[in-house]
Amino acid sequence: MSTVTARSEALEKTIQQLQRQFGQQVIAAASRLSQAEVLHTGVTALDTALGGGLAVGQISELRALPGHGATSLAMRLIASAQAAGRIGIFMDLADAFDASAAHHAHVDFMRSHFLLVQPPSPTDAFIFVQAVLHARIPGIVIVRPHPQQPLPQLPWSRLKGALASLPLVVVVIQPPASTEIEAAGTRLLLKRVSGDNTVQIRILRHPLGKAGQVVRVPLLPEGSR
Repeated sequence: MSTVTARSEALEKTIQQLQRQFGQQVIAAASRLSQAEVLHTGVTALDTALGGGLAVGQISELRALPGHGATSLAMRLIASAQAAGRIGIFMDLADAFDASAAHHAHVDFMRSHFLLVQPPSPTDAFIFVQAVLHARIPGIVIVRPHPQQPLPQLPWSRLKGALASLPLVVVVIQPPASTEIEAAGTRLLLKRVSGDNTVQIRILRHPLGKAGQVVRVPLLPEGSR
């Protein structure tokens, strides 16, 4: 059995298990991937500041208020992962998935490339992430909590060991005032520039010492969310 076939079957098995546990409606598509040391963000200036992109095998944190570009950047990350032959998984606790922003970022909605998950709770979202790691399905996982209901203190540090050996990026979107995820290797603060259709991105933490750098990038359309 080829590696690609094994990964595809493992993903389908994981999807079936999650659907049995949480219901058919919780998942709306998925699958596939290859290895890389960094995942390009799809934004040249940000990739340069980060030394190539987000580190693979680590947790990254995007801190932003609604409308300040976090969803826009998340869609670019998914599109970038798909362009490299990877799967994009969007865990949407906020019912905030914006198809128009995804289309502008050229996200591919085919089941073999994209998975939309709507976990009932933050704890269930964490279980979903653990399931993806356990099945060794490489890709990018975006966790988007409700802006008025920040994620509780979840044991993200438990994922670091398994994640380090996988070509997988886990990205958690958080409000700026929420508790920082200590296990995050990269932390970015996004803030929309007043009177301008751009977003300022400040690197707050980085595994290679890139913290402190600031870039400004165009804001992709995000619809009404």
